[in-house]
Amino acid sequence: MKTSLKNAELVNTVIRKMMTIMFIAGKEMKNVNTNHAKKNTASGKNGFGQKQNRRIICQE
Repeated sequence: MKTSLKNAELVNTVIRKMMTIMFIAGKEMKNVNTNHAKKNTASGKNGFGQKQNRRIICQE
């Protein structure tokens, strides 16, 4: 009985640590995506890394 209780505690600890790591990794990915989007819009690129086609049409 003691062995199974220890195993359950170890499993809970491992799962808790994995969840924490995944949470932190998710936040980091969100930060990377946000920074990447800001850089693209600031440089005039669309989301695919291509320059946006900017045409000015003048009406007379």
